[in-house]
Amino acid sequence: MSFSWRTRINLKFSELTYDVPKDKESKRILKGVSGRFLSGQISAILGPSGAGKTTLMNILAGHKKMKISGEILVNGKPRCLKSFQKQSCYIMQDEHLLKYLTVQESMDAAAALKIGKSCQDLSVKSTIDEILSALGLEETKDTRVSNLSGGERKRLSIAFEFLSKPPIMFLDEPTRCDMKFFICI
Repeated sequence: MSFSWRTRINLKFSELTYDVPKDKESKRILKGVSGRFLSGQISAILGPSGAGKTTLMNILAGHKKMKISGEILVNGKPRCLKSFQKQSCYIMQDEHLLKYLTVQESMDAAAALKIGKSCQDLSVKSTIDEILSALGLEETKDTRVSNLSGGERKRLSIAFEFLSKPPIMFLDEPTRCDMKFFICI
């Protein structure tokens, strides 16, 4: 699957701090967290439960915006949240799929919504086939989503996002273990 035509994104963050209100005080969830995710790499965040991995990912993806200090740079420049969110996708821990559709029907609907083309378009059909093959879902095309395994459902959620070829993907627990991944394509 080729993403070479997409903009390359390098994401750098430094001294991120995040507090949440707790009773009459506040609780620090992140304290001075720094790092970078480079284009063409898969990066993982590992840590014990409650360490702030999902919070960090929500901040980097732009889902949390308040009570944050620090700097987030995209390709060396301050992140413009509006354009960044158009270039990235976030795949959450829980999938929200239509269980009565087949994998093929789900992909056709996602293609119509994400790229605005009918599944009758040969290039769209080819793209869908390529994505399903790359994610090991080609044998499940005619399977209802309700009959997929947990891993297959997670991969189907990822397949939906591959349709729009985002240069950066945030994946919250894609392997059903307590890991967070960033893919900078």
